[in-house]
Formats: sequence, structure tokens, C-alpha cells
Amino acid sequence: MFFARIRFTLLIISASMLFQSCKSQNDVKERIEDTQPLNVVFILLDDQGDDTAIDGTKGIKTPNFDKFTRKGMRFTNSYASVPSCSPSRSSINTGMFPHANGHWRNTITPKLSDPDSFFGKESPTVDAVGVHEYIKTLPEVLKEYGFFTAITQKFHMSPPWKFPYSDRNPLHNNPEEYKRVISEFIDNAGSQLFFFQANISPPHRNFDTHMNEFPEYMVDPSIITVPEYLSDTPLMREDLSKYFGCIQLADACAGSIIEALKFKGKLENTLIIFTSDQGQPYHRAKASAYAEGLHVPFAVVGPNIRKNKISEALVSHVDIMPTILDFLNIPVPKTVQGKSLIPILSGRAKKIQNRKYIFGEHNSHGPTPKEHYPSRMVFDGEFYLLKT
Repeated sequence: MFFARIRFTLLIISASMLFQSCKSQNDVKERIEDTQPLNVVFILLDDQGDDTAIDGTKGIKTPNFDKFTRKGMRFTNSYASVPSCSPSRSSINTGMFPHANGHWRNTITPKLSDPDSFFGKESPTVDAVGVHEYIKTLPEVLKEYGFFTAITQKFHMSPPWKFPYSDRNPLHNNPEEYKRVISEFIDNAGSQLFFFQANISPPHRNFDTHMNEFPEYMVDPSIITVPEYLSDTPLMREDLSKYFGCIQLADACAGSIIEALKFKGKLENTLIIFTSDQGQPYHRAKASAYAEGLHVPFAVVGPNIRKNKISEALVSHVDIMPTILDFLNIPVPKTVQGKSLIPILSGRAKKIQNRKYIFGEHNSHGPTPKEHYPSRMVFDGEFYLLKT
């Protein structure tokens, strides 16, 4: 009889907790519906270091990023959590560092052009490494709250079913096509609120792939400044000019995304985050925890965000997920390690409370042991400590 009462009490408690959980989720949905609809577009460049005209890089033109930052806030101390594509993207979409979420290296994943069956648990393309099942990803949370979600260029996150996007398009480097595809995403969303992860492939190598198709974005090798950590040779200048040209192409793609939002009447009620997954594809940069591998451009524009402001606050990619959810008034999962930037973006704070340092890491770029190079970084805004 005693154990029967315990079981009955536990059933009542469980039912009450379930009711409260459903009530909380419904309350959030009602708050969203009662206010002006809020959408999110996350523009993610591929392998672009902190190289923009507004940040002082010579020989390059980034008019769309420069104009964008003046409408919102630009962060000068923004760092990816890891300098490799897959773990960086999964880190962004979990608000966690790779060693904590389980996605510690690059992974083999489906292509965005693959059929829906490739993105479920019966997928023939599943890597041994990926985000732990118990961790809620950003697309999973937004799906629970009724958002239409979409992604462009590449998937590159594991396992595929942990990132349930409503729509996919492999478009990767054509400015005019970005305008069309983003417009289609908005149409497909219908009355639903939307979140788009607008991935752009340049300046990821092969540079010639992009520049042969869009030569108008090429940069004159004679006017660029070669970074001090690279050799100033004719071959290096030629390669860097292509890298800078690819940045200009990526900037044009981003401009088309913003233009599509404006054309569809969604610009004023959309949070837009503009950054890169990691640093330059050069020695001592990408696939390394040196500063050039993690330091990336980062700017945010949207409703109630201060305009034409520059922040020196320490910012990490693990802050992106909690910032988006905070903006949407959606509870942040307890697994998230980052902090919302909304207090800074709204002007209520100059930096994240109690944050004295930001951290970065590198574990392995690929699955083979020869690519394993565990290292950790800590940065306080002045001193950069790297441990290998």
C-alpha cells in the first residue's frame, strides 16, 4: 500500500511537470504571437578571418558588411570557439564547446542536395562523431516553437537528425541566386516565423573556383598588405589577392540576402547576425588555435539593437544560440555554455557580466591521427595564451 501511494504521488508530480512544461512552451508561443513577428537570419561566411574594409584591411572592399555594421553593432573581440568547419557549426548550434557537445572534429555528413531520407536516423551518411543525443540544438528548439528553418550551401553537422531544417538549398556563391533563394525561403515559411542559416562558401578554398566564375571581384595583388606572419612573395600576393577577391564575392552574397529581406518586407523585424565560422585558410590560421584561426568579423543588426556602435566586449561563437533564443523570448537550454549578447546589443551593459576571458580550442581537423593537434586558447582582450 505504501509503495502504491508513492507511485500514485510520482504520477501526479510527473503529470504536473508535463503540464507546466507544455504551459511554459505555450506561454512563449503566445508572447511571440502577441508581439510583432520576430525572425532570425544567421549569415555565416566560410573561412573568413577578421578581414574587412571597416576593420582596416587594405586593398579590400566590403561595402555590404561596412554598411550593415553601421545599422547595428560591430564586435572587435569576436572569436570562434574552434577553427574547423564542422565543430564550429555544431558549436554555434548548441552554444557549447566541441569537447563538451561531442562534435570535436570535422565530420562526413549529407549534402544539402541529398534526399530527406539522408537526414533521418536511417541516413546512409552518419559519422562516428557528432553532437550527443541529450543536447538540444538550435534547429530542434526552434522547431518545437513552430519556426520554419532553412539552410544554404552545406550541412557539415553531425548527426544529421539533430539539425532538422524545414528547407535546404545547396546554393553557395552566386549573389543573384541568394536573392532568389532567400525570397523563396520566406515564401515557403508562409505565416510561420523563420530562422535561416545562410551559409556562404567563399572565401573557402579553392579560390579559383569562385574567381573563375566571378572575376569582377578579383583584387589587384600590388595594393594588398601581406600579414606579417606570411611571406611577402609574388606567389603569396597572388594567392592573397584571390582570398580577398573571394571575401568581396561573399560580401556581395550577404548583401543580396539582406536585399531579399528588404524586398519581402521582413528586414525591420528580423535579427541578423553576420560572422564567419573560423579564420583565414592559411598557415597559423585555420585549423589552429592561433588568433588568426579564431578571430572573425561579427556584427548584429535588428529591432531594439543600438545603431552604429562598436563593442570591445569579449564575444564567443557559443554566445550565438543564447542570443538568438533570448531575442525570441525562448528559454535557453541548461546545456548551453555561452551567454546572451542582448544586454550589450540593447545598451544595458558594456560587456557580459562576470566574463573576464574567452576560450577557444582545436582538437583535430579530420579523423586521421596525423591531423590530431589538441590545443587550448584563453584571451582576456590583451594577452593571448595558447597551450598545445
